[in-house]
Amino acid sequence: MGPEKLPGNLPGVLIEGESSKSIFSINIDQVLGAKMAVDYLIDLGHKKIAHISGPLGWYESEKRILGWKQSLQEAKLKANIMEQGDWTPRSGYIATKRIIDLHPEVTAIFCSNDAMALGALKALFENKILVPSKMSVVGFDDIPEASYFQPALTTVVQDFELVGNASLEMLVNLIDGKEMKIKGEAIKPALIVRDSYGRVSRK
Repeated sequence: MGPEKLPGNLPGVLIEGESSKSIFSINIDQVLGAKMAVDYLIDLGHKKIAHISGPLGWYESEKRILGWKQSLQEAKLKANIMEQGDWTPRSGYIATKRIIDLHPEVTAIFCSNDAMALGALKALFENKILVPSKMSVVGFDDIPEASYFQPALTTVVQDFELVGNASLEMLVNLIDGKEMKIKGEAIKPALIVRDSYGRVSRK
């Protein structure tokens, strides 16, 4: 049952999905998170930034692709190097192998989640492409293992505790009949900078 078809006046809050005019929603700002990651790489001098996306059609995948594209386009750079993954390390590994083979000019890879970034790091290691001196890698999610990757992964943090608290507060207000404007609330993510990024050292 979609959010537009909740029975009667049953209150509901949509979490991490496409906003609807007929229901309140709470989301991490996925576009902003991607832009924060890619803008950071651009500031370090990277001009060829590839993206390993999640499965097409997923809310998070599409928004992160949009953020990657927007950052590059705003910097007057091309957003034309993307490989699709499926959230797993194996798919990140395969995608990175393709990027290495087809686009040797790439100096940074923005991965749509940390698991695929782990696969990317393995592929780069096997091809003797040092991170971060020859390639920068940035992930998304800040999974507990991210700080233990080799090198420790720079990544985007999603505050799911804040999402949970905000959505519960919104739902309680709806149940209590408080006046609220129907809108989607976007929670700002954060970029955690660790060791997997670097300034451009080659053209």
